[in-house]
Order: sequence, then structure tokens, then C-alpha cells
Amino acid sequence: MPLEIQCSFKDKDNKKIIWFKKGYEEVIIDHQEVVDDFQNVKMAIENPHTITKDVDYKNRRCHYLFFCRKGSNTDRTMKVVIRKKLHFFRDVVTAYYTNNIKQGEQTIWTRLANN
Repeated sequence: MPLEIQCSFKDKDNKKIIWFKKGYEEVIIDHQEVVDDFQNVKMAIENPHTITKDVDYKNRRCHYLFFCRKGSNTDRTMKVVIRKKLHFFRDVVTAYYTNNIKQGEQTIWTRLANN
């Protein structure tokens, strides 16, 4: 049975990123706050501030979007983990808010401050 696609995006390099329905539903269960801020997931994929190599999986990249949430004095970061499956496609593994970049992740790309 083929996997159902929930939605798809284009990353900063115009590569197609797929979010399969099963993975989307898992994120909804584990990270309910992401559902309300879906636009931030999209922005983290399409126009991230920083991309890092995942510290645990060599075929994964972490897209980070930094911002200050409305009504809050604390900075938050949207993290979207994207997996590259051979040369066929890339898909969203998970998405959630965090307060920092995971220790050990290596930065592979950063958006210039004026972009």
C-alpha cells in the first residue's frame, strides 16, 4: 500500500520535501503545538535560518527557524528534521519547538542576517 502524502514543500534549494500522513499524525500526537503553528513548519523548511547535520543520523538534516513567539518574552526555535531517502525523495521525520540547537550538530548552512 503506498504511503499517503499529507503535504509537500520545496526547500531552499528547490528540492521537494514530502510530509507523509503517518508522520504528520505522529507529530500531532507528540507535539500538539505544531498544529497551531503550521506556517512556522513551512517557513523552517522553505526559508530556514540554519541547517545542521543531525548528530545521530547521517541521512538527516535539521532545519531551524528562530523567532520570538507572540505574547512571550522567550525566543523559540522551530526544528524540522528532514530525512534523505537515497536519491528518491526527502521527507519530514518530525517537527517541534526547542530552545536551542542540539549539542553536537554541525552547521552546514546559515542564512545571512540581511536575507
